[in-house]
Amino acid sequence: MSDSNNLPAPLSGAIPFDNFEIQGVICRRWSIPVDDTDAEYWTIIGYISGKQICGIGRFASRAEAEHVSKGLYRHRRSA
Repeated sequence: MSDSNNLPAPLSGAIPFDNFEIQGVICRRWSIPVDDTDAEYWTIIGYISGKQICGIGRFASRAEAEHVSKGLYRHRRSA
């Protein structure tokens, strides 16, 4: 069991994303967004000021990406 006094401190260099979106992707020479039915994998897209900044992770299922994104929302900055 974790001791609450031994939890890691928040990262001071963390990127303050405004929003996240889960996107199905296929990989050719670069990653191409597609509908879930055609996806080879899923990624979480992070946005700052409405602009797509980066993909976060490569997940085997939408459910796995959604699970991880729930943790990311806790760190989202206020608008």
